[in-house]
Amino acid sequence: MVQVWPVMYNLAQQSTPQVVFLIIKICWKAFQMGVTQDMQKLSFTWIPVFCEVLKFYDVAIAEKSDQFKRYTPEFYYFHTKKWAARIIYRFLQRHANIYFEPGNKEFEDAFYTNFGGMILESLLYQLTVPAIPKTLYFILKGLQSFSERRPNTI
Repeated sequence: MVQVWPVMYNLAQQSTPQVVFLIIKICWKAFQMGVTQDMQKLSFTWIPVFCEVLKFYDVAIAEKSDQFKRYTPEFYYFHTKKWAARIIYRFLQRHANIYFEPGNKEFEDAFYTNFGGMILESLLYQLTVPAIPKTLYFILKGLQSFSERRPNTI
């Protein structure tokens, strides 16, 4: 599995919204439960991608946040953001939290040192643009987890 990640990363950089959506969903499946040390290293490549997904804004699509059908550009736009927010929340809640993953202090410190500002900026920015309710839920829960673990950063 470790050999697949660089290929998916390169593919995500130059793909259609539908492919990016599928890649983000695959990432969710990989990161949802536990994160091995190999996966921790790989996650450092992917966290900026998830943040970029949250910060991407398309005015024409964003106006349709309350009226879209499945498998349309609007669907992929909003649901890719939802899954990216969910992955970031999972890292804040579980993987980069020593209370949930005892003995993970080194990873938690590296995670917040390298990505704390970027994640906070992405989460706060997403609150200023239209989003579907589930995305807002993960954004707010992520900010809550962030404030519990690193209140001085906020």
